[in-house]
Amino acid sequence: KMWISNAPFCDVAVVWAKNEEGRIHGLIVERGMEGFTTPETHNKWSLRASATGELVFDNVKVPKEN
Repeated sequence: KMWISNAPFCDVAVVWAKNEEGRIHGLIVERGMEGFTTPETHNKWSLRASATGELVFDNVKVPKEN
């Protein structure tokens, strides 16, 4: 997901995702989880008043309780 205001500062992301069976689940993804990063978008032509970034998920393993 890209162009998210204040993403570089988030500690927690609430993510909605569809599983293999097509059911939608809410997940809590926390800063520091392996594979989850929130890089800032630089050199923007607009939206420069706030930090904008993206949520990157690279084989993130979310615990069942999240």
